[in-house]
Amino acid sequence: MKTNDRQDKVRLIGHFVRDVAAATPVIDAIEACCPDALVDYQHMAISCPNKAHSEPSVKDLTHCYIKRSNGGMTWTCFACSGRGGGPDGGDSVDYVARWLGIPQLRAAQILNQAMGFNIPDPIGGMRGNVQDYVQDRAVPNPKATKTNTAIVQAKRQTAATIDRVYQAIAAACPPDDDLRRKLHGDRGMTDAEIDRDIIAPIPHGIVDVLKDRGITEEDMIGVPGFFQDPESGAVKFSRQGVSYGIIVRDAGGRIVSLMAKYSDSGHKYGWYSSARHNMGISSGAPAGYLDFLDTPGEWDDDIGDVIQDTVTLGRRAPIIVCEGYHKAATVRRTWGLRSIYVSGIQATGGVGQIIRQIALTDGCYLHVIVAPDTDCLINPQVMAGTLHMIDQVLSTGYAEWVRIATWDPHLGKGIDDVIRAAGPDVIRSVKLYRWIGYIEPYVQNYQNQDRDWRRVRVILDQVKASMHLIH
Repeated sequence: MKTNDRQDKVRLIGHFVRDVAAATPVIDAIEACCPDALVDYQHMAISCPNKAHSEPSVKDLTHCYIKRSNGGMTWTCFACSGRGGGPDGGDSVDYVARWLGIPQLRAAQILNQAMGFNIPDPIGGMRGNVQDYVQDRAVPNPKATKTNTAIVQAKRQTAATIDRVYQAIAAACPPDDDLRRKLHGDRGMTDAEIDRDIIAPIPHGIVDVLKDRGITEEDMIGVPGFFQDPESGAVKFSRQGVSYGIIVRDAGGRIVSLMAKYSDSGHKYGWYSSARHNMGISSGAPAGYLDFLDTPGEWDDDIGDVIQDTVTLGRRAPIIVCEGYHKAATVRRTWGLRSIYVSGIQATGGVGQIIRQIALTDGCYLHVIVAPDTDCLINPQVMAGTLHMIDQVLSTGYAEWVRIATWDPHLGKGIDDVIRAAGPDVIRSVKLYRWIGYIEPYVQNYQNQDRDWRRVRVILDQVKASMHLIH
C-alpha cells in the first residue's frame, strides 16, 4: 500500500471512530456492549473501565461518573490518573474498548452495529452477531448485584416504521395553547413551526392511543422510547419529566427521533430513549435537518451579511450547521436557509451523513456555514466538538466552501441569542482558513497547560489536513 493511501485509510478510520463516539452516549454503550458493568442510574455512576479499579457493588460506585452535560457523551474516573496527570476519562468508544480489552476500531465497529447507526466503515464493518462477540469477551463480574441484570436490546425498526410510529405520536400529542404562548414568547416561534416541530408531553396511555391509530406492538418494539416489561411482557413507553418534545427529521423529511425538553432547567435536553430497558433501544442522538421555508426558486442573494458577497440562488444557498434545534430554527426563520443541528456539541455524529444526503439529492457541491458558540475559545470540549463538526463537513468531500459564522461575543453566546438581542446584521462569516488562523494562537497557548487542549490541537491538525477536500 502506498504511503498516501495508507494515510488516507488511517484518516478515514479516525473519522469513523470519532463519528461513532460522537453519536453514542456512554450509558447506551454500556448497556449495549458491557452487560457486566455496574450502573447507578440515580447518580450516573458506573464501573471504571480500567479493570484494575473495580467496585464491590452499586452502592460503592463513588469514583467513576458519566458526564451529565452534552447528553452524557463522556465519562470521568476521579480515582484513576490520565495522561496529563488529571482524572482519567474518555468517550463511549474508549469505554467499550477498555472494558472488553479490544482496539478502539473494533469497539467502534461493535457500537456501530449494536446501535444501528450504519455509519460508513472504511474497512468493511463488523461481521457476525455483536451480542455473541460481547458475551465472549465479557469478563463475569462476581460482585454484580441484581440491580445490574443484563438487558436485551431490541433490533432497530426500519426508518419507515420509526417515521410512521412517530408521526402517529405527533398527531396524538399536539401542542396546547399554553405551550404555544410559551414558545411564541420565549423562542419567537411561529404557529407553523410549532405545528411542524413541537409535540406536547407524551401521556402514560400512549401505547393504547397508538393501537387505536393502527400501530401494533410489533411496530413499537425497536422504536426508541418503547420497551417490553420483563414481568408482564406488555409494551410500554419510557416517559420523562419534559415540558415538550422536539421532532427530529432527516434530510428526506422522515422523523428519526424525538428530543425532550426537560422541565428541570439543570439538564436542558435529552432524548426519548429506552436503552435502559429490556427490548428497548437507544435514540442514537441523530443530527436533525430543517429545510427551506419556501421553494428554493424564490431565493435571491439579499439575505444578510452572514453570506457576505456570495451569490446564493436556489439550492446554492448555504446550509448553516449549529448546536441545538432552537438555534437552527432561528437561523431558518431569519434568513430562510436550510440548517443542520446536533443535540450537543459533542454529539456531532450524523452531520456528515446529512451533508452527503443533501449533496446527492441536489446534485451539486454545498456551501456550508458552521455557527459555533463563542465559548469555544475558552472551553476545550466546545472547541473539540466544533472542530469535529467542521471535520465531518470536510470529510464528506461535498463542500464547495466552508465558512464560520462570527459575532462580538459580548452580544451573546449562541447565534439565536445574538439574533434576538441585536438583529441579524451583526453576524459575519469568515473563510475557514482565516478562522483557523485566528484560533490557532489560543490553542497553542492553552495546549501547553491543559491535556484537553492538547487533544484540541490534534483535532485542529486533522481539520487542516482535510481542507484540501474543499472543492
